[in-house]
Amino acid sequence: MKRKRFFICKGKDASAQGEYTDEGFVVLKNSVCNLIESQTVGPTIGNIRKELIENGTLVVDGKVLSFTENYIFNSPSAAPGNVLARRRTAG
Repeated sequence: MKRKRFFICKGKDASAQGEYTDEGFVVLKNSVCNLIESQTVGPTIGNIRKELIENGTLVVDGKVLSFTENYIFNSPSAAPGNVLARRRTAG
């Protein structure tokens, strides 16, 4: 049986866990993102974060954004970019 590998992304106020699946990279429910976007966030990450806030996947929780459900990102760099609120490459 293959063991699941969980990944952790931390920075400033962010602390998220996730895993690779056949569908993409999943950030797990209750993971938290930096609330304030850096100047390097870029339009792609900024638009994804806006959409996730509008659809309720991310909610403001004090000084962070919290995932209300597991969310699948289709790009390995999109997950840490959204969590850290800045451009980030996977790895």
